[in-house]
This record gives sequence, C-alpha cells and structure tokens, in this order.
Amino acid sequence: MNKTIFAIILVFILVSSFGCTQANTQNNTGNNNQNNTGTSADTNYGTVTQTDTNNPSAGLTHNVRIANLNFNPTDITINVGDTVSWRNEDAAAHSVTSNTGFFDSGAMAQGVIFEQEFTFPGTYDYHCTFHAGMNGRVIVQ
Repeated sequence: MNKTIFAIILVFILVSSFGCTQANTQNNTGNNNQNNTGTSADTNYGTVTQTDTNNPSAGLTHNVRIANLNFNPTDITINVGDTVSWRNEDAAAHSVTSNTGFFDSGAMAQGVIFEQEFTFPGTYDYHCTFHAGMNGRVIVQ
C-alpha cells in the first residue's frame, strides 16, 4: 500500500515538474498589453511590411531609422494594431523611451532593433535617454 502511494506521488511530481521546465521564448517587456522585442536581425528599413503573412488582418510594421542622432521619420502615424520597428544605425548607443514610461528599449547598440506594437489609439511621444534633443512621436489612429 505504501509503495503504491509513493509511486503515485512520484508520478505526480514528475508530471508537475515537466510542465514547469517549459521555456518562455517570447520577450514581452512592454506595459498595458503592448508587445515589444529587441533583436539584432536585419530589416529592410524605409518600407512598411506585413507582420504576419498568414493573418491578413495582422497589423503592419513601420520602420524608423536611428541615424545621425535623429529618429527618421521623427513623427509617424499608424493604425491600431500596427508595430513600429526602430533600428539603431549609429555607432553610438541610443534608446527609444516613452516620455510616460510606457515603453523603453533600454540601451541599443549599433544594429539592434526594438519593436513596439500599439494596441490603443493615442499620441506616444518618445526620446533617446542618451541624447537630449532626440525626440519622436507615434500617432496611433
């Protein structure tokens, strides 16, 4: 009888611990259900691309270059559900930091990409924490 109970407990522990070892591969550090990720992958900047070709209703990705101590374009207007992707093309580190703390890329080395999905309409002003005067705006319709 004790061996049976021991075996049941052992199986339960093994099954429970297997479920706890699954890695979370999604990098969500944004607030208010906004998604953002930092990557170093190359992206074709200067274009608007579909983020999910399997889902035609998925939002678009709008690219912003960080170059010559500027966000280019400085102001961008997008639709709810779209994503903005910033890529640092400067040798200096930059950040993409919301003026309200809503999102923050942290320090971005050259070639690093930061993406933020916008799921609510509004105006989102942002800046680079390292360089005074580097400001931008995302207008979500």
